[in-house]
Amino acid sequence: YGEQQLSLVANAYARLELGDVGLFKVLGVWISKRVAEFTPQGVAAVANAYAKVLMRDVELFAALGSNMERLLPRLDPRAISNLLNAYARLQIKDQDVLQQLVGLVPSRVHDF
Repeated sequence: YGEQQLSLVANAYARLELGDVGLFKVLGVWISKRVAEFTPQGVAAVANAYAKVLMRDVELFAALGSNMERLLPRLDPRAISNLLNAYARLQIKDQDVLQQLVGLVPSRVHDF
């Protein structure tokens, strides 16, 4: 599976409200290992899927966060919103990531 397929599977389960813990744990491991291959939209989609089913995977979000600096310049308003929502909804308090994301909002407020 590639980046797009992994994020699509996670989102399909989330849309169907199927919070299959086993599946999301396996996806989390796969995605964590390959997060460097993900686009900004892919990372936001994965975070959003986990938030929809309230699947709090601290290791996955640590991996997503470790790639945030690379992704920041290419995050669009929807991705920023989805990421902020996911971190808030799952109560993942990665202050560095949150500050980076919140810092993008003022410069892109007209794009929202």
